[in-house]
Amino acid sequence: MSTAPASPKSPLRVLALSTTAFTLLFAVWLMFGVLGVPIKKELHLDTVQFAWLGAIAVLSGSIWRLPLGILADRVGGRSLFVALLLVSAIPTYLVSHATTFKELLACAFFFGLGGNAFSIGIAWNAAWADKQRQGFALGVFGAGNVGASITKLAAPGLIALLGSWRVVPQIYAALLVVMALVLWGIAPSPDRRPGSGRPLRAMLAPLRDLRTWRFGLSLLRPVGGWLSDKFGPRPVTYAVFVAMLLACVPLALPRGAFGVHVGPVAFFWLVEVLGIGMGLGKASVYKYIPDYFPADVGATGGLVGTLGALGGFVLPLAFGYLETSTGRPESCFQVMLCLVLACLVWLHAVVSGLRRGKRLRFRSIELEVGNDRAGAGA
Repeated sequence: MSTAPASPKSPLRVLALSTTAFTLLFAVWLMFGVLGVPIKKELHLDTVQFAWLGAIAVLSGSIWRLPLGILADRVGGRSLFVALLLVSAIPTYLVSHATTFKELLACAFFFGLGGNAFSIGIAWNAAWADKQRQGFALGVFGAGNVGASITKLAAPGLIALLGSWRVVPQIYAALLVVMALVLWGIAPSPDRRPGSGRPLRAMLAPLRDLRTWRFGLSLLRPVGGWLSDKFGPRPVTYAVFVAMLLACVPLALPRGAFGVHVGPVAFFWLVEVLGIGMGLGKASVYKYIPDYFPADVGATGGLVGTLGALGGFVLPLAFGYLETSTGRPESCFQVMLCLVLACLVWLHAVVSGLRRGKRLRFRSIELEVGNDRAGAGA
């Protein structure tokens, strides 16, 4: 195991660099969410083709998270982040020269690799951050998801200013290369590699633990990380699921059912509750990982990230097909309601089982102590 000495500012430098790089990679990963509109018009794509452009990038940004999380523990996040930035820059630039749906699909698969930065950053920050501040560090890093919003805000202005959507991937490609050079130049070196020298079988051992899979089926932001550090991840996760469940109920109801009418303002705030809940919940879930698997953050975080991101691939396609088949726009919220309820019930069942186990162990200890005292009195 590599435990490189560090200055007090090294964890903060890792956090700042990884968050900035992740923000940029996330913006690239989901850029078809905005660029898809002019691309669809220019290349005459239908609705299904348009959906697949975004979905294939999300899939590619999901399936490599487990191996890259393990690799980050073995070789360090610094070199892996630099490699991912440079590799992602090539297909990102090629998007600007694509003229067919197949070419765009191929580019989406390869620049989608940038989405796997999540598991690299989780492992890298966990290796450098103090245990008491891991939740906050992972929450700040996870805020790099704001990269998607940057694309939504900046891309339309750039397209309007420069007259073509093709300039956006060119700018992103240049920024990826610059970020790789900056990260390589100022990240702490030598890097920390908590998985160095450990056999692969040992690093994969947490995958046999049901908790790892359960975390991946739950719903990361600085506030969520701070709350999890202060109160623990369990109450934060509980509160998130309850709030999301309450928000989903009116959204899932058919219009006018039970006299409920969700207007534009109410719809906005209910969706905000869902989004905030997902952000806080991601942080609480990732706080569980270094608590339960401190030596295997890379593998565990990689698997959890894979399961979560696969939801981003499956659910949007499912929502689209479901609405097309039923003609009911609220059907997507009905699916969300069922998922949140299932997760809440599962979480409560697991917590109740843990509490029962603790009570049984405590009673067993009391019984043993009582028997010892009785034997001593005799």
